[in-house]
Amino acid sequence: MEVTRERGKSLEIIKKLISARQSVIYVVTWEEDRLERLVDKLAKSMFSAPIKLFIWQATTGLTLGGRPVEGTRDPLAALDRVMAIEENALFLFKDLHKEMEVNPLLVRKLRDSYDSLGSSYNTIYITAPDLTKP
Repeated sequence: MEVTRERGKSLEIIKKLISARQSVIYVVTWEEDRLERLVDKLAKSMFSAPIKLFIWQATTGLTLGGRPVEGTRDPLAALDRVMAIEENALFLFKDLHKEMEVNPLLVRKLRDSYDSLGSSYNTIYITAPDLTKP
């Protein structure tokens, strides 16, 4: 789903997408830190109790609260872990767009993740400075 930018409305737009159970959201921005703060705010306030926020970067793999999740540096392994998590959680993937350009298996795994997470509120955010279409 493509979302146009509405100044000051980012939080509301993302809340609506989560409520609609959009399991993969691609956010075009240079401001990774700002998006991370926004998603962290949602994780803490959108549900009746705070939920976990996992962050993936190519250099660290998945982290939770700054601590690495073992065996998740590879993006395919990280997405497998995401699909295995049964509790509500949000996932911010920061460097995935470059991997998507060269790895067709990753594109397939993202589609699998979209289908797998569709019945939950678990949401994968992919952030990138430009739109990379697989």
